[in-house]
Amino acid sequence: MIIMWLLLSTRVAWMQTEHQMSCNESPKHNLLSTIVGPMMGNTPAWMVDDGSGWSRGPFKTLWVLVRNSYQVRISGHQLDGQGIAMLSRGDGSPTDMLIVTDPTKESVTPGGASRDIMDAYVFLPSQVRYPNPGCWEFTIRTGEQVSHVVRLLKP
Repeated sequence: MIIMWLLLSTRVAWMQTEHQMSCNESPKHNLLSTIVGPMMGNTPAWMVDDGSGWSRGPFKTLWVLVRNSYQVRISGHQLDGQGIAMLSRGDGSPTDMLIVTDPTKESVTPGGASRDIMDAYVFLPSQVRYPNPGCWEFTIRTGEQVSHVVRLLKP
């Protein structure tokens, strides 16, 4: 009986580990490698962070978007749990949805960015707070377009 319980417990733990490892992260691109680090996502929206493991502190995160003047709304939730990402810009209070009314006016200029790069993209710095490690999906809405970025945040 004890052997059966141990085998069953081991199988359940293995299945949970497999589930946690099944996070399908967004691809990383080096589109602007002379300006920013690897960008996760696909046209028209990417996220850039340091790719480190989970910690309670905020993660500096840069959102890179194809340049337009539509309002941007960014939110994030945990795919393998109940967590909600909290986002903020500057000294603003963290919220579950980051709203940028006019990204062209609020874009920063990364060091080394040429005029052509700035005409093609906007760069929106933020801080993201994750309540726990896991598989996280961000939804980025710009005008009528909706993009998703998935990242695995390891413990």
